[in-house]
Amino acid sequence: GGAGGGSPPVIGPPSPLAASPWLRLMIYNDVGMGPISVFFAKGSRVNLMPTILQKFKRFMLLPWGDSKGEATVVHKAEVLYVANQTLTTAALLIQGYEPSNLSYADRHRMPASGRNSHLSLGGGGGMVLGHRTSKRGEDIQRIKSPNSFDPFLTQTLPLPLPPASPSDTQAYEIGRKIQEHLALAGAVGYIRLVLDVREEKKGGGTASMSSVWVPFEVRFGVPLFDPDLNKEACKRMAWGGLLEKESLEKHEKSMDDLLKKLKSFIESHQQGEDGDAALWAEEASDAKALLLPRRSLVFDGSKVRPF
Repeated sequence: GGAGGGSPPVIGPPSPLAASPWLRLMIYNDVGMGPISVFFAKGSRVNLMPTILQKFKRFMLLPWGDSKGEATVVHKAEVLYVANQTLTTAALLIQGYEPSNLSYADRHRMPASGRNSHLSLGGGGGMVLGHRTSKRGEDIQRIKSPNSFDPFLTQTLPLPLPPASPSDTQAYEIGRKIQEHLALAGAVGYIRLVLDVREEKKGGGTASMSSVWVPFEVRFGVPLFDPDLNKEACKRMAWGGLLEKESLEKHEKSMDDLLKKLKSFIESHQQGEDGDAALWAEEASDAKALLLPRRSLVFDGSKVRPF
């Protein structure tokens, strides 16, 4: 099928694998950036959050095989209950979203976009972690949208991205890096980024917090859940000529290459010490297979590895 054949062109995910958490993990691993993430196999029981995730107060939970492919934002007060309920029926990817030492008031002072920002913590006039937490404001936000993304911690970039500009923010720099790496210049969809906030200890009892945008997910297809994003996606399809025959044929080849790269990444994390090439080949040949990981995995901020 595709642009060169008799079937309609595909502008959505080229395969169920491209809509699964595998694509996220491959992107994080390839660019060395992304939210701290831990995969739990179906049937697992989580009695305590892994140490690597304990610094967060809100998490993104994504059931493996969820037809919508949408992560749910969950507060630490509910995360163990929700995670264990989900794990009775599905595998689960848990990702850090908002650090515990970032108060509601401080979070709203942080820039929602821009290059790496450095905020002073401790000392006169600086942002003191946890000392000015606005509990009421935090409660109000949780009541209004308890399971949705925070606009101060999340940014969405419609595909394809416009040409590079000297005024580009750090978010667009990361977006272009992903677009180039995955050959998405002819894709319809969006890249979603999240803000990675880290505390850096300094001498004299002070600390600073650095924030940088990191990739969260790439979604293919025309977004229907947001009118503004939908309108922007349609504009970019028009000015990019994405529905012209030549563009569709080029995009189809790019998606074939992406799937080969993705399957290679999955294979490297599917086989155990002794490997089972025959079983892997049988699973990989099934176009509808979601290829659940056979072992727990973690993305530690730089690489995906067994957990």
